[in-house]
Amino acid sequence: MSSAKAVATVTHPKSDRCPILEAGTITPEVLQQWCRACQKYLKNCKDRTADDLVGYVADEMREPILQKWYLPSQTRIDGLKLDAYITELGALMLEKGWEGKMRRPILGAKMKVGQPFADWAYEIQNLNAILSQAAATFAVDDSHLKNILDAGLTEDLQKDLDTEPILASELNAWIAEVKGRDDRLKFETERMQVVVQETLRSKPKGKPSLLDRLSLPKPTLALRLSSPSPAAVQKCPPLTDGEKALLDLHDGCRRCRQFYIGHRTLNCDGTFPDAATYKTTQADAVAQAAARGKTLKVKREPAAAVRPKDKDILAADYEESDSDSDGY
Repeated sequence: MSSAKAVATVTHPKSDRCPILEAGTITPEVLQQWCRACQKYLKNCKDRTADDLVGYVADEMREPILQKWYLPSQTRIDGLKLDAYITELGALMLEKGWEGKMRRPILGAKMKVGQPFADWAYEIQNLNAILSQAAATFAVDDSHLKNILDAGLTEDLQKDLDTEPILASELNAWIAEVKGRDDRLKFETERMQVVVQETLRSKPKGKPSLLDRLSLPKPTLALRLSSPSPAAVQKCPPLTDGEKALLDLHDGCRRCRQFYIGHRTLNCDGTFPDAATYKTTQADAVAQAAARGKTLKVKREPAAAVRPKDKDILAADYEESDSDSDGY
């Protein structure tokens, strides 16, 4: 597949010599450059007049299509004035409706955030300048262009102009003033970024302060809903009546479910068994616990010496409810 045809260029090394329109695609920009080169040639060449100018410049068109258009009608075309010649050339080489396509970006111009105002305004002015020379009826005047640029400014720049309006009404003076405001805003933004970076670098690492934690944005509902929920806690199965009797008989604890452990549910300082590895309490576990030499270290006081309050606590130690021993 062949690549797109190159855009034509205008060669004009010396202003008093006839310019050359090199072969290539003719665009509105190229047509404007060619028109300007012809005007400069007419101005600087003493031998040229407005009546014979086209006869010289038209003969320097190197594109075969243009030569085919010019040579059969050479006498008629040579007699044209420059404006009429450029109009016919544009009608022949430019796509239909190009004027409207070039005008729309001007009317709807919007400055991008971070884009220098001067570059953006220069680009819009260039488009309008091309229209003013190649299709003057589609170009906008300076007053209208100023309003277009003003409406297309970024929000920050518009707020700055609202706070301190610009008094200049002439287009170029207004553009120069807005450029100064844009440069100032850019400088202030860059300076603030430097201050923030220096603050972050000098800040000690570690646990964030209360002020930092309070300033952090709260997670949105969508973020909370999309976050994975913590894994559900797996519980051990409830003790059976047989397990309870076995634990009570062998000085066991209904919480940690170990025999001869030296405590009961009320004073157990452990946790429930791991549900993932838990096995139902069996008689052989009693023998294993006895072999490790674990015995109940709680001393029993004589019945006559037990006060009513102590008796109630001891009774609670040996008669634990199912809700205390089986749940978490």
